[in-house]
Amino acid sequence: MHQRPGSHLDIASLNVREIRAMSSPSSQNGVSMMGKSKYLLILAFIAGLILIVGWQIRPNKGSETQSQADITRLQRLTQRSNLDNMATYFLEVADRSKASLVWIDRLESTGIVWDNSSSILASASPNMARVTGQLRSTSEVELPMPTDLYSASPGFRVMKAPAEVALIPVQTAPAGALSQGSWLAAIHLTGRDSFEIEPSLYSGTRPVKCGSLDLRELLIGTAAASRTLGSGVFDLEGRLFGVILDCDGEPRVITAESLGKAVDRARAVDSQIQFRYGFLPSGMTEAEQEYFGATKGMLIREVWRDSSAWTLGLRPGDVIVALDKEPIEDLEDLNVMTLPMYRPAYTLTTRRGRTERSVTFPPGIGLQIGESKSDDAPVVLASLNQGEVVQSITPGSAAARAGMLLGDRVVSVGPGFSPSKAEIDPSLLGGETPTFVVVERLHALRGLFLE
Repeated sequence: MHQRPGSHLDIASLNVREIRAMSSPSSQNGVSMMGKSKYLLILAFIAGLILIVGWQIRPNKGSETQSQADITRLQRLTQRSNLDNMATYFLEVADRSKASLVWIDRLESTGIVWDNSSSILASASPNMARVTGQLRSTSEVELPMPTDLYSASPGFRVMKAPAEVALIPVQTAPAGALSQGSWLAAIHLTGRDSFEIEPSLYSGTRPVKCGSLDLRELLIGTAAASRTLGSGVFDLEGRLFGVILDCDGEPRVITAESLGKAVDRARAVDSQIQFRYGFLPSGMTEAEQEYFGATKGMLIREVWRDSSAWTLGLRPGDVIVALDKEPIEDLEDLNVMTLPMYRPAYTLTTRRGRTERSVTFPPGIGLQIGESKSDDAPVVLASLNQGEVVQSITPGSAAARAGMLLGDRVVSVGPGFSPSKAEIDPSLLGGETPTFVVVERLHALRGLFLE
C-alpha cells in the first residue's frame, strides 16, 4: 500500500494481503513508525482540547474582584442589620432607664440620677459654674435643682433634686465586667420625651488626663461628640459603664469608676471653695515656700473670671495667711467656708509680695448655690488681659511640666501679680531659675510654678 503525502490512512479499506505485508519483517519498522505518529496525533489533539477548555474556564480577575466586593457588601449589610437589631434592644433599655435619666430644661441636656440622695449628674460648661436646672416632675410642675458640686475637668455638675421627686439611681458597673466586642450604647436625651441611641462595640479602656486627675476612658466604636455631652453609656442589662463629658476641651467617655473618683474630688475642700467663691487654694512645696518667702499659708493657684474672688481682687500667686485673723496652716483651716451655715462674713488676709491686704466676702456669699441671672445675655464678651500667647512648648521643659498649654496667654511673671503691658522675654520661662507665671486660659487666671 502506498499512501500519498497528505492522504489519511483508511483502516477499513485494507485487505488481508496488505495486512500480512505490513506484518512482514521488512515492513515492521515502517508500521511501528506509522503507529507512533498516529498516537502522537491523538495525544496532541487531546492536549489541544485541554488547552481550549482550560482557556474557556480560566479564572476571571474582574469576577474575582466583584466576588470580593460582594462579600464585603454582605458583611456590611450584616453589621448594619446587627446595629439595627441592637438599636431595637437598646430601645427597651432606654425605656427602662427613664427613671434614671432626666431632662434638665435650664441646661438643655441629659441628667443622670447618680445616687440614692437624688443627686443628678450633668455635663457642665466652664462659664456656667452656678445655675439652677429645671426638672419637670410627673405632675408637669417644674422643680428647681441647685448645683451642689462642680468640676471643671472633667466638666460636670452634681445637682440636687427635690426630695419629693421619686428617682431611681443608675446601676454602675466597672469596665472589667465587659469583654471585647460587648454591645454598648450611648443614650442621649434630646427633650423630655425624646432621645437618641448610638449602639457600638466595647474595645477596652485607656488612661486619660483630665486637668489634675488621672482617669480612664471607655473605648467604644462611636466617637464622642459635643452634642452628646451628658450621655450615659449602657449595656443590654441597663448598667452604666461611662458618661460622655468634656475633658480639657475634648469630649471623652469617662468610665463610671473614674467618674466616681472625680465626684469625690469635687467634694474636697479646695474644689468646693473654688466652686463657691471662685478661687483655688493649695499647699506649697518647699521650693514655692522659699520663692514666695512664706513658710505657712495657702497659695491661690486659680481665680475664675467674674467670680466673687475675682471681684474682690484675688489673683493667682496671692498667699492666704489668715482667715478671720486666725493663721492658716493647711487646707482644713478653710473648711469652715464650705459648711452650709450662715456666717456674717469671711475675711481673708493675703500677701502679695511684701504687701498684706484683707478681703471680706459679703454675708451668705458662697451659700447661694444655684442662683442664676435671669437676664443672661446671649453673648458674653470678656476683655483679655495684656500678655503674650503661647505658640509652642518644648516637651519636657519646665513650662510643660508645670502644665502650660498652647494658647495660654502669659499675663504676669514674678511673685506678685502685675499684668505685663510689654512683650515678655521667653527666656524668663525657661525654668533655669524658679518662676511663678500667671496665664489666662478660657474663663480663669491660672498660676504655674516653673522650676
